[in-house]
Amino acid sequence: MEGTEPSQGPAAHLARAAVKRGDLVRFAGAWSFLRVNRQYEDALNDAYRIDRALECARRLADEELAKHKNPFGLIDLGKTFCAGRTSLASMEEIRGTAVEPIQIGFPSSWSTP
Repeated sequence: MEGTEPSQGPAAHLARAAVKRGDLVRFAGAWSFLRVNRQYEDALNDAYRIDRALECARRLADEELAKHKNPFGLIDLGKTFCAGRTSLASMEEIRGTAVEPIQIGFPSSWSTP
């Protein structure tokens, strides 16, 4: 008989469509999570690189840093070999480093489940 198999009726068609839609929703959710996670990792890596460059510059003498000042009084950390590329910092930023280290992970104020 025609249309008597469960895989041929309208309910089966709706079930297949729901599964496909569910897969799409799961995929979109996973993609969104991975994108946000990647942005978080990039921001964390940038913060770490900046902190390391400032700590490196802090170890240099003021005379050495003064050689690499631009007309605005900012020091190019790339020219001091403390950063891989041009990165500008003021003397106050450089001398203000090493107050506290970078904490990797969630802030302690966030409760964990």
